[in-house]
Amino acid sequence: MHYVVTSVDVHGRIGDRTPLRRLGWEPGQPVSISLAGRAIVVGNEPGSPATVTRQGYLRLPASVRHTLRLQPGDRLLVASHFDAGKLVAYPTAVLDQMLLAYQSTNQPGAPE
Repeated sequence: MHYVVTSVDVHGRIGDRTPLRRLGWEPGQPVSISLAGRAIVVGNEPGSPATVTRQGYLRLPASVRHTLRLQPGDRLLVASHFDAGKLVAYPTAVLDQMLLAYQSTNQPGAPE
């Protein structure tokens, strides 16, 4: 796994290209972009109309940005899953919820 925290620009591009490079995805690579709950899941999908941009960025479709209420400058935790050949991105609001849930179940004296 490879993790980065990066922002979304005004055009919906994810700023850090490292996760794509680590997966071996080149400019023009067809990808599928979907939502799993409030996480963005991107996979290598031959024949898909969505592609890695010519500059090597992942551009999130407007429908995904609107559904998750992502604005330019919002940050995402992006995880490259090498074994699955996928990239998953989590908005910070989702990270807040996950961390609070984890903390509440892992407090000293909490039932295990």
